[in-house]
Amino acid sequence: MPARVLVVVLILAAFAPLGRPERGGYLVALPSVFRSGVEESVSVTLFNPVVETMVRIQLAVKGETVAQAQGTVLDKGTIKLKVPPCLRGQGHLKVWGNRHLAEEGYIFYNHTTVTIDSKGASVFIQTDKPVYRPTQKVLINLITVSPDLRPINEKVEAYVVPVFGEWIIFAEMQGHTYNKSFEVQKYVLPKFSVQIDLPPYIRDLEACEKGTVHARYTFGKPVTGQLTLNMTVNGVGYYRHEAGHPILKTMDIDGSADFELCVREMMPADVPEHFRGTVNVWATVTGADRSRQVASTIPPLSRSS
Repeated sequence: MPARVLVVVLILAAFAPLGRPERGGYLVALPSVFRSGVEESVSVTLFNPVVETMVRIQLAVKGETVAQAQGTVLDKGTIKLKVPPCLRGQGHLKVWGNRHLAEEGYIFYNHTTVTIDSKGASVFIQTDKPVYRPTQKVLINLITVSPDLRPINEKVEAYVVPVFGEWIIFAEMQGHTYNKSFEVQKYVLPKFSVQIDLPPYIRDLEACEKGTVHARYTFGKPVTGQLTLNMTVNGVGYYRHEAGHPILKTMDIDGSADFELCVREMMPADVPEHFRGTVNVWATVTGADRSRQVASTIPPLSRSS
């Protein structure tokens, strides 16, 4: 059974007074918007009461009574009115005190119009991850909450529809439809791997370092194809806004290929003496069958001795 969680959201609702407080009078307050399928609260206050008063509430839509409730109130009290599901539009709310004149307490009657919102609850849909591979199990969590974000027990109809690699979860409750999508992607095992060999730290910015790119298939055979190198220098820390000049090199590769990394050609202009940064190197190998793999390395560098 999916877990239910409490999500905190602030919902503002106006209140419509049904009476004005007077000596020996009453005040009834309620939300101006009711939500279908929700138990709404009607607050009743009696001024200078002597005995309890039986208060009755009735909700009508298009002249037909759809809900009613009652309770005794001495000073202050709250009466719960359950609004039926699948209602919407305008409703007519009536309130009586001592309606049948047979009980003790105040005698009063009043009425007002309320708006009924058909969305009485919400559904949140969760999956355990956004992307799946074929044959993997998808874990779906449906969370149903009331307008005040308390968990509720409502019947939900859910189904999943595949649409061109994107699968969509639909959940229907109280006449409303909710949805969430996830992807199903086929995992393609890399045909070969690429590795860049460079010194772990570059201190002499005037000298050119030697580097090597290795490319081998998963079964050990060397890759024959084309190597593209993209290199640049970027500052770090205080010098993070300093960007160097990119260098692009293309060459053939047969299992491995050597290259020179000359930092001085990539350094930003007029950098301070104690410049700190990194060398960013990307190696893209394209095999004879047009398959492609990319590797990168970022050795740090320092201009100080």
